[in-house]
Amino acid sequence: MLAQRLESPSLHDLQTTVTERLASTEAALVVQFSAPEQYPAPILAALDALCAAHGPRLEVRFWGHFAGQPFDGRTLASLPHVHVLTLDCLYQVENLERLGGLTQLHSLALGMDRLDLNPVLALDNLRTLRSLRVAQEIGTKLDLHPVSQLPHLQALHVNAKTTGLAPLQALQGLTALSLYRQPASTTLEVIATLPGLRDLAIGFGSREGMPELSSQSTTHLHLCRARGLQGLDLAQFPSLEVLQIEDQPHIASLDLTPCKDLHALRLENLKTLAQLAGTHEVALRKLSIYKTPALDLLALLDPPPPSLQAVRLISGKRGLDRPLDARRIALGLAGIDGLFA
Repeated sequence: MLAQRLESPSLHDLQTTVTERLASTEAALVVQFSAPEQYPAPILAALDALCAAHGPRLEVRFWGHFAGQPFDGRTLASLPHVHVLTLDCLYQVENLERLGGLTQLHSLALGMDRLDLNPVLALDNLRTLRSLRVAQEIGTKLDLHPVSQLPHLQALHVNAKTTGLAPLQALQGLTALSLYRQPASTTLEVIATLPGLRDLAIGFGSREGMPELSSQSTTHLHLCRARGLQGLDLAQFPSLEVLQIEDQPHIASLDLTPCKDLHALRLENLKTLAQLAGTHEVALRKLSIYKTPALDLLALLDPPPPSLQAVRLISGKRGLDRPLDARRIALGLAGIDGLFA
């Protein structure tokens, strides 16, 4: 479930609304600010007290800071008890090295351009991290050697160019990994060396093939906008349970057969996909396909996979979508609404 977000709360909001929400539910909450005048000293003090009381359930986010109002890292000295910190979508940043004074961080997200983030990733206090997310479109390539020395890291999300992924082999406790915007020259064989990896996402790079990509442990795979990709060998993922593929116009066929435990499949905008094999050989319970014009969607339900329980098939053409939905209803299959999981 996505955490609720509260934008620039007042001191009264922190003392009432935020305190009551955290006391009445176990759900996470994000408190965020986009300009320095939104967080004077009393607000930071109240926020830090809530961080001390509720730990990782409360995320503090600083974003924006437009119009010549840079985010000043010295602000972080007022939040010594913050566990979950996000500094992203920031246009100007000063004194980011002050991040090194935070000793209780469990989760950190950094998203800012034109700034060398390598000294930040090497800060000693980051050794407490369980989760790290780094996003940068313009800037110095990331050296992942310091990241590989984080002993408790379980989730890593990299949306930036790197000097190479080989250091990640040291992260034997990693369970979730996202790699975005990696060029074709960056090979992916390190993924096979991560024995506990369950969630893997790859996208927004450019490569015709990924023959080196494999994982014996991954159960959830998400592939999105890997430009030029011609195919995906699912035999390299024998433990796969959930597969999501988006915006891959050159993948013409998929064979699900090697993934006997696959129970959820989502395909979106696969313009040339004409062959989808193995739907009756896997444990498919949930199927969502959107705008794959070369695939015969009605044929997928004639007959349906034996274990299928819920389906969403949308061609984008009203004349075809109506009989698709009628067929779903006639088969007694549930629809799929909202987020796919």
